[in-house]
Amino acid sequence: MKIQTLKYGYLLIGIFSLAGCASPEIKESYDEFKGTKVCRLEPYRFKSEIGFSKGRVTNISLESISHDSIKAILTATVSRGLGSYDSFKSGSKLKFTTKTSDDDKIEEFTFTGQELSSTHHTTSQSTVISGRYVTMDVQMSDDFITFIMKPEQLRKIIEAPVTEFYFESGKHPITGEFSNSDKQAFKQFMHKCLPSSGEKNDKL
Repeated sequence: MKIQTLKYGYLLIGIFSLAGCASPEIKESYDEFKGTKVCRLEPYRFKSEIGFSKGRVTNISLESISHDSIKAILTATVSRGLGSYDSFKSGSKLKFTTKTSDDDKIEEFTFTGQELSSTHHTTSQSTVISGRYVTMDVQMSDDFITFIMKPEQLRKIIEAPVTEFYFESGKHPITGEFSNSDKQAFKQFMHKCLPSSGEKNDKL
């Protein structure tokens, strides 16, 4: 079982290294159905949790839906096999806490998840382990949840010295702290997709 777990772990590392993009990419398009332009931050990887029995990679996508509203889409790509993380639930709470460098809480933003979906698929991965060529099928799921935020809220997340996040996901919440590169990705989104709001971020 230990050897099998190690093999599974090496394969997870290979699979999850391809999940999401670690560098920000802003795309503009035109929605013919709505007759409007669409500007969005493509799925951006900000957290990876990869072990020898389970894995989860969390991405965020931001889309401008009006001059004062942003649609955020969280995607948790999760392995389903020897071990697993819980999925998002209907009404999951999504929380951001901004702090000073002294770790004093400044402000807290809490959102309730809206649209929720899950897509299951099988991914095959091959690699050489201990001199042997090993191929395994790994059961995966992409869990999606959305929420709406205001440009002013995103701006405060960008400007805060420290921004922590807590996303409810059963017994396995997604927690951590946004890095400077994460905040730069959000800043690029604001400058490109919400220029009237992004201009206020020039001091960053």
